[in-house]
Amino acid sequence: MLTARIQQTLDEAGLPGGVRHVAVAASGGADSCAAALALHRLWSPRGIRLTLVHVDHGLRPGEDDADTAFVRAFAARLGAGF
Repeated sequence: MLTARIQQTLDEAGLPGGVRHVAVAASGGADSCAAALALHRLWSPRGIRLTLVHVDHGLRPGEDDADTAFVRAFAARLGAGF
């Protein structure tokens, strides 16, 4: 399961003690959304707040706004910051 593998990786890397808020890059693609969802499921019960960070580079006119809106809405559904 993805969540278990992420937890194992975080345990091995060692998240600094006292962390209460983490920013996570989110493009709006399946991989970044899966990672954000897994981190939310892992950290929310521990009181660690998640903020999704999305950068509009302006490389895909017409699609960039939709990506930004999607990530903003996804963050809201998670109860995460944007």
